[in-house]
Amino acid sequence: MNLIWVFLVGVGLSMDAFAAAICKGLAIKKNFYEKSFVISLFLLAL
Repeated sequence: MNLIWVFLVGVGLSMDAFAAAICKGLAIKKNFYEKSFVISLFLLAL
């Protein structure tokens, strides 16, 4: 596995994690967009 494949897998995984974090943030009962964005960034950092 060369460096390009490692980079592409990393980008794919980060996009997947970001999409999951956005969905988790938007699933809050009281939907505040600012709070959803902060939660999605926090989950992305994990």
